[in-house]
Amino acid sequence: EPSICSGADACGWGSAMADRKTEFWDIESLSELRHRCQKPGWTLRLFEWLRWPDGRICPHCKGRDHLPIEGRQKTGLYHCRRCRKQFSATSDTPLHKTKLPLETWMEAAFIIASSSKGVSSVILAQQLGVTQPTAWKVGHAIRLMMRPPADEPKLSGVVEVDDMALGEDPKRTNRRKYGAKVAKHIYNPPGRGSKKGRILAAAERGGRVRAKKMSDGSRATLDPLVKGMADQESSLMTDGDKTLVAIGKDYAAHKSVDHSADEFARGDAHVNTVEAFHLYVQRAKFGVWHRWSETHQQRYLDELAFHWDHRPQFRKFEVGGVATRQMIIGATPIILRMRELFSKAGGRRLTRVGRTLKEDAHKM
Repeated sequence: EPSICSGADACGWGSAMADRKTEFWDIESLSELRHRCQKPGWTLRLFEWLRWPDGRICPHCKGRDHLPIEGRQKTGLYHCRRCRKQFSATSDTPLHKTKLPLETWMEAAFIIASSSKGVSSVILAQQLGVTQPTAWKVGHAIRLMMRPPADEPKLSGVVEVDDMALGEDPKRTNRRKYGAKVAKHIYNPPGRGSKKGRILAAAERGGRVRAKKMSDGSRATLDPLVKGMADQESSLMTDGDKTLVAIGKDYAAHKSVDHSADEFARGDAHVNTVEAFHLYVQRAKFGVWHRWSETHQQRYLDELAFHWDHRPQFRKFEVGGVATRQMIIGATPIILRMRELFSKAGGRRLTRVGRTLKEDAHKM
């Protein structure tokens, strides 16, 4: 029988939690974070610890030989002795030249990282005491930091791949735009022929998930998306989609199930994990944000994938003929989630251009 997750080692983050050398490990609530942020200089120390897990690094030359600038210690400004440039923890990150206090950013990161399906800008503004446009910008900056790095390992092992429609029912859209009398005469193509936006998701069984926007269902579109997310040495699981089945031939192993014939599982062949993620995305969109802009959709998907990767995991089994469910992997502590997203903030910039945001992979 699987045992309930007890202790850091069983939950997968034991090596990190075992080394309690800092004053930040035991932050478990927003009220505790706010209380500690009242101490002078504490928030800056926290942010540097989150930003540089392996020690302070110059973002210009990656050097470690630097000194604090005299008289500017409170602002965390440093002088690199290697490249002769100045830098701080916010340099070359979405926080670059921010006018908000670091305390506000730490609270926002804590709120979003601790949520199960994200936080809307309206609610985030109420929590932080800022305007909704400011909370909207902060939320997208944090989502940008949640994006996986380009050099991360691809999904491996058993990987399930499936696409899904994400958007309003075309019939409802037509009724709203043209009225019920006209809408009933408008033909709405089913499946991929509809005007709904679609996303392609790939999920490791018991592991990570990745999702990308797809423009259409052609082989030319799906092939680079699937192979960009899943290692070709993995075992691919798909439904009966002909394009995905054809792509599966390029993998070490491939199995599929035919949903049109009411086949949803055949032995270990199924796509239940990735379909669970699809349902998770739908609930998050309609329950938290209601609408997504096509321009910012990928950042929302990156955030939901981040929450999914750090969720607790459970296993079903039977004891004496009675089905039960126990946790085998605990959720990642919130402070470690914050450390992961801020440690990947280097080289990512987000600037407001009119009423939208522009991502800038800035090279310093």
